[in-house]
Amino acid sequence: TVLTQDDGMYLLSVRPSALENDTLFIHRIEGNAKSITSDYSLIIAKANIKYGVPPSAYQPAAGYRLQTNDTRVLSGFYTKDHFQYVQSTYVPISKSSGLFHGIGTGLAKREYAVEANYIYNDSFDMAYPSITSTANEQFTASSVITASYSSKEHYPGTLVIHHNQSSGLASIYSKPAIVKKGEGLINTFLADSIERWGDYTAIQTKYNEQDKVWLCGSFGKSNSQNGVWIGEVSIKNELSILVNENKMRLGPSPNFGNFVAFVNLKEAAELEFECISREGKQVLKNKKVQMYQGENQIRIDLTGVAAGIYIIKAHNQANDEIFYQKVVIQ
Repeated sequence: TVLTQDDGMYLLSVRPSALENDTLFIHRIEGNAKSITSDYSLIIAKANIKYGVPPSAYQPAAGYRLQTNDTRVLSGFYTKDHFQYVQSTYVPISKSSGLFHGIGTGLAKREYAVEANYIYNDSFDMAYPSITSTANEQFTASSVITASYSSKEHYPGTLVIHHNQSSGLASIYSKPAIVKKGEGLINTFLADSIERWGDYTAIQTKYNEQDKVWLCGSFGKSNSQNGVWIGEVSIKNELSILVNENKMRLGPSPNFGNFVAFVNLKEAAELEFECISREGKQVLKNKKVQMYQGENQIRIDLTGVAAGIYIIKAHNQANDEIFYQKVVIQ
């Protein structure tokens, strides 16, 4: 994967056949096409979680699997203050094939850090991600990821996931949106039980129309062939961090999983609460609570949940307002 800026070019690589590794190699070539001379340097960064070779993916027929290949970096981009990249990986939480999404900082200052998350789904395997920026002045880390998916219940198809993040808080990932459902198995070579899959995905921002991206993915056709699908996707680039408006706060934090959410409302409304891990896994499911004008208190019990950083999400059913707050469980 190549990341370009005015001061040169960065190429990303990893240890693609490793069963477990956290190393990212950043190859820097200084200068541009007009430069008379160029310098090369190698930077070694460490991610906060590990990637590894993913298992082959399932299809809705016994004995028919799909290749996921290795963990090489497949796509990325570089903005003025950070870079993002994606690769396929083994996800230790789900023990399945999923996506590894890394966010790196410090290229300009040569102080390198990589915060990464697993993206996975309990219903299907995912592989071959591509990523593009959908950032604006308010949400500088917004991006959209496309990938191939398949399972014992799902024919191979193409999906997208929207990523967003506000300063100081963990990444938020949307639920997968299916762009193209599969119509049948991929079984191009009848004697081959592990088929070549959709490893030619691509996604690109539409620069002349805000919040639009175009992508290319694959799907299983009804005649068992590997089909190509091109699609346009619109996103809603919003993420309201209402803690800054004193509408929701949590206490105490850090804590041991038992805490109180304080919510200020101008009008009575039903709020739906959920808790999401850094990896995007839902650990508290759709807890609906009737609240009233003024300050409300609700006790949220996450005792037994593994230590880490989580996001509490509250959805106001009356006006479709969504707000988030981070909680640290020790």
